[in-house]
Amino acid sequence: ANVSQTSVISVVPHPAAQFSLDDNTPGVGQPVTFLNQSGGLAPLSVTWDFGDGSFSSELSPVHQYQTPGTYQIHLTVQNQYGVSEAFGTVTVGVPPVADLVVPDSIPAGESLSAQGFGDETVTRYEWYMGDGRSYEGETVNHTYTRTGDFYITLVAMNEFGGTEVGRWIRVEPGILRVYLPLIINKLGELLPDGAAAPPEQSLLPDLPDVALDQPFVLEPVALPPNSTPAEQLYIYINEARQQFGLRPLNNIPELAAAAAKHAADMGTFGFVGHTGSDGSTPAERYIQFGYGQGYAGEATAWGFEDPRAAVEFWVNSPAHRRIILNEFATDVGAGFTANVSSPNIWYWVAEFGNQFAQPPVPVLRVQQPSPGLSAMITSAVTYSWNWPAPLQPGQKFVIYLITPDEAYPAATVTQPSLGTLYSVQLAAVDFHTGQRPLQVMPGAYEWQVRLEQGGAVLTSGEQRPITFTADPDNPIITPTPDVTVTAVPPTPSPTPAVTPTPTTIWPTATPPPPQPTQPPPLVTATPNP
Repeated sequence: ANVSQTSVISVVPHPAAQFSLDDNTPGVGQPVTFLNQSGGLAPLSVTWDFGDGSFSSELSPVHQYQTPGTYQIHLTVQNQYGVSEAFGTVTVGVPPVADLVVPDSIPAGESLSAQGFGDETVTRYEWYMGDGRSYEGETVNHTYTRTGDFYITLVAMNEFGGTEVGRWIRVEPGILRVYLPLIINKLGELLPDGAAAPPEQSLLPDLPDVALDQPFVLEPVALPPNSTPAEQLYIYINEARQQFGLRPLNNIPELAAAAAKHAADMGTFGFVGHTGSDGSTPAERYIQFGYGQGYAGEATAWGFEDPRAAVEFWVNSPAHRRIILNEFATDVGAGFTANVSSPNIWYWVAEFGNQFAQPPVPVLRVQQPSPGLSAMITSAVTYSWNWPAPLQPGQKFVIYLITPDEAYPAATVTQPSLGTLYSVQLAAVDFHTGQRPLQVMPGAYEWQVRLEQGGAVLTSGEQRPITFTADPDNPIITPTPDVTVTAVPPTPSPTPAVTPTPTTIWPTATPPPPQPTQPPPLVTATPNP
């Protein structure tokens, strides 16, 4: 069967006035579009009264109000069949008064603090830093990673519009940072692991400063043909030392390899600083590349195309001058990379050593997970740590899950993930002791990574608490507490097979408090340039 319905629409020719505005709260001087939405049989005549003494006969006019206030709008539409009128209001205000405060210049890599100001009508601040980054807020912090001139724009908004103000800022070549040597006592011996770092001033006698009467200028010198930028950096370091009556430093391949690695690392991953992309410290890179003498500091620079300018800047900075002009340094290695895809393009690294100081000792530094982490037994957890020395044949890292009664080996790692960083992702349900699975019950435990060889423990990382919780979507069968081994029937198969019996691990009754992380035996100096 078919069903139909008929409706009758009457179309009348009489005019019907109606309109809208593209902005009901414009600012003074802001163009406002009046959208005519009237109907009626053409031709129609249109008259607009904007309420400020101005009129228009355009269909959808654009008008600007020059004085703040509330205005009544009157639209009249007429054809041969009659007249229709529509009324509306518009409130015209003033965009906020605004300004900003930023420094004229700043070194690349240093945090910039920018402050915006505005009157009481401001509802939002928008910042555009000129390098593609933007922020919101009255005060923002930003770090430029490349040199050049950038125009910072602040837009202060209120209900009537926005006020845009801006300033130029010059970003100079990057801050140069240094690492001071290992913590040593008066006998030149390493302090024990976990010892508190002495005040920074106590290290100064070992790194005497050299006063400057005037800014240091390093004149160009004749360089060997076809010398590399790293070799030129080495030459200029010794040239600067010669001007202060210091003996030249030996160019050591192991230090040069450590410097080249860190320079390439910064250029490849676009960061600046002393911690490598693998989490390594400078002294750890000395160990990694086989420099067996004392650590005497690292200096990095970026944004300088000329090695002479980098050395000149180092010498003019008091904190860096202690490193470059250290009379106790005997060795140096220079590294350089240029990467046009990286923010600062040019990266320089100088590694300093002392043949008569005790070498740094490798330390197993635990990274993840942080103390007190809580995860479901089915969730993957990343376990990671740093170890700078190459593993010898037969050496391996073993992750242990620890209860008050026993430590259960849960996983083995023999290869680094990146550089000096070792890591593995495991869920508690995936722990195994050899071929035997561990049945981890929900609760509080501790875990530790140990370096072992032939069953002997060579060194251990810190012991950290960890809590495993049940997965509500994957319930487990809880065994009787006094039973430590649960038999698992073999899976039927055409060929008889033996299924390893899982070992059930019970948690501690009360989760232990988190233990503090022991820092590596290094102190960092970030001087003011």
